[in-house]
Amino acid sequence: MEQVDVVVGKGPDAAKKGDLIFMEYTGTHVDGSEFDSNVGKDPFSFILGTGAVIKGWDEGLVGMRAGGERTLKIPAAMAYGETGQPPKIGPNEDLNFKVKCLYVLPPEGQDRLDYEDRAPGSGPEIKKGSKVTVHYTGKLMNGKVFDSTYEAKKPITFTVGKNEVIRGWEEGILGMRKGGKRHLVIPPGLAYGQFGKGERIPGNAVLDFEIEVLDVK
Repeated sequence: MEQVDVVVGKGPDAAKKGDLIFMEYTGTHVDGSEFDSNVGKDPFSFILGTGAVIKGWDEGLVGMRAGGERTLKIPAAMAYGETGQPPKIGPNEDLNFKVKCLYVLPPEGQDRLDYEDRAPGSGPEIKKGSKVTVHYTGKLMNGKVFDSTYEAKKPITFTVGKNEVIRGWEEGILGMRKGGKRHLVIPPGLAYGQFGKGERIPGNAVLDFEIEVLDVK
């Protein structure tokens, strides 16, 4: 197998066996014709090193970090072998993949909330019991927007600590002030878990939010 890093990712975690990873990919035959791709669709997620995918992926994605892009040339023996996967993949067929790592979630990070303040805001800090009004945009890790109050021009109001929003919001909004803006990356354990929500949020989705606090009471 041949692998080449096109872009080296800068995420905090290097993918290893047992990690839940989220990928964007395009698979092509040796002649360059495409047989599969999830670009523009939901991210593809699986636990690395458990046989959930072909051997070429289980071995070829090790060490990738969020934001990284890699090309893989996978021999048939590490793909679908002698039987192939009809009708798209023939027997003993070598395959090429272009993959992008969207996020790496280690087992110990299932409840890890990542955030970055974009603007500090002013006034009293948000705490448990605060009634807050916010604008937000929610995306999947491939950048696909699943919800936005900006588009609808309808901010939401909720009371912190009353379980009116997902746990990642309950924890992630604490300490913000009116006018503050924050970027949140919320793991599935603090969002919608293995089942997701409706058609827009798949199971085990890591969610990316930009939040702007309009009011704190």
